[in-house]
Amino acid sequence: MLRKAIFLSLSGLIAGNAAADCTLARGAVTILNLPAQTIAISADAEASTTAPIASAKFTTSPTASAIGYDDCLAGTPAGRKLIGLSEEVTTRLFKTNVPGIGVKVHIYNPSTGSFGYYPIDYSVSFDNGESKGTWDWAAGSYYRVQFYKVDKLTLTDPAGDVVINAGTLGYEWIGSDGVRPVSLFANQIKIVSTPACTVEDTKTIDFGTVTPAMVATGVEKPLDFSLNCKTDYGTYSTTASVTTTTPSTDSTYIKVTDASGNMDNLGIQILNSSGGVMAVNGTVLERIATTASDTAAQFNWKAKLVNVSSGSSRPQNGQFTARAEIVMNIN
Repeated sequence: MLRKAIFLSLSGLIAGNAAADCTLARGAVTILNLPAQTIAISADAEASTTAPIASAKFTTSPTASAIGYDDCLAGTPAGRKLIGLSEEVTTRLFKTNVPGIGVKVHIYNPSTGSFGYYPIDYSVSFDNGESKGTWDWAAGSYYRVQFYKVDKLTLTDPAGDVVINAGTLGYEWIGSDGVRPVSLFANQIKIVSTPACTVEDTKTIDFGTVTPAMVATGVEKPLDFSLNCKTDYGTYSTTASVTTTTPSTDSTYIKVTDASGNMDNLGIQILNSSGGVMAVNGTVLERIATTASDTAAQFNWKAKLVNVSSGSSRPQNGQFTARAEIVMNIN
């Protein structure tokens, strides 16, 4: 019994000495902050586990001074841990709150000019095989966080779906999990997606040969156009309006230039899909409220050539022209 008591006492003494190893001697425990930000991505962005969608701006400020520990024993355990990220997409690329968005966390070491990845466990070692030495995080160390689109996105909040909640995202540790020289605090990170759209080319409407009698009653030609958008929100809405540099005084038609350069005899009205007259100053909109992603929003307008002359004035025989612009907005 006496030997056993002495053995326990010596064991306790050894443990006490071990706890004193690797003590903070320079700098202070530091928390580096990643600012709250919003990632912007296009709906047609390709999925990739190697090319980040946002990188350079997702960095913290650097440490102002070195953070150093003295009397560290070779073999002392150390490492880097993540908090709240556990399910991997691929090696060290982790799932976030948003399905289809992955994240990698790195810390920059200015001493080596390279990034160290998260997470990792390692043991302290020294050059030339020394058994004890110092272990430092150099001044100028900082965190870099990279986000990746790894699959198709399904977003719900146009103001931004939350990718990462605010909180400690990771930390360096040495000796034990409770000794954390450098930590990364990430403020809330969101993501928004912009539609990727294709529109038809410029449209030319040929009224062909028209007579005064035809113009008196109006000559209508189809003005069909569409817009096709990919969106990560499932559906999109579209508005269309028309504007011209040659509107009538009341903006109910586009002035037409006849063969002699006169603009007082002919006009072109734009009729919307319901047959209503569109103002040609961009103030009247036609809206298609819901269109599925990657499906065309179709507008079926008409251009109507009308007589706007007064008295006996008639347009000059020959070609006539008019121009307008259709403006579409996506929500």
